[in-house]
Amino acid sequence: MNIFVWNFYWNFVFVLFLAILGYQAMAQIYVLVSKQNFVIALIIGNATSLVTVILCNLFLNLADAHYAWQFLSNFSIMRFAFEALLLLEYGFGRCNQDEIQLFLHDRSLQDSDYSRIIAMLIFNVIFWRCFAVYLLVCKSNPKENSKKCAKRIQKNDYDLNAQ
Repeated sequence: MNIFVWNFYWNFVFVLFLAILGYQAMAQIYVLVSKQNFVIALIIGNATSLVTVILCNLFLNLADAHYAWQFLSNFSIMRFAFEALLLLEYGFGRCNQDEIQLFLHDRSLQDSDYSRIIAMLIFNVIFWRCFAVYLLVCKSNPKENSKKCAKRIQKNDYDLNAQ
């Protein structure tokens, strides 16, 4: 795939746009899981960010990692954004034929991996968006909320009658 149909700048913007969409969905998940408690949302966000940084193929070479870590890294937006940006910066003919780019060689990245990386980034955006919508639907389920509302009304009615 020739990435220079677009130039470097538009590919860079596209990768960052996909990463922003994915992280926006993750932030919505944090808020929905923490029941709008800001401190808990920050703790969850920092914990998942730490795991995401570990799995982004920057500090830990994923080819040498355990299979469970390799599987979990498939759900890391930062991994695929980082790999795409590395390929844009150091790949696609930046070096001569007899030279290798150390960053790409250490992470086993080839120019042909760019389309797979973009596809996985799009998959992650769709996955995290669908998960956020699922949590939103579960939180705003009218049947469950009506049951809770009815119990609250009964409790308040009992409290009023007791006085």
